[in-house]
Amino acid sequence: MVDAAIRDGAVATIGGKRVDDGRPGFYYPPTVLKHATPQMSCGRQEIFGPVAPVIRYAVTFVVDPACGLETRRGHRVESCPMMLP
Repeated sequence: MVDAAIRDGAVATIGGKRVDDGRPGFYYPPTVLKHATPQMSCGRQEIFGPVAPVIRYAVTFVVDPACGLETRRGHRVESCPMMLP
């Protein structure tokens, strides 16, 4: 997914390449992708790894129902460890 985002114009400012140090197991370094867009797979699909696509002016992306956000029950929450703006 990171490689596809880079091919589509995103830039990996940190990370972006799998670490192959000869040890067993898998390690993918924390990666930040700037210039990502909501149309890229990294902007539409859940990423199971330490990858953060940075999408500029993502307000319309956040309220897009295809993102899977659910707000119908939000008014019932009495307390939460962290409230998002």
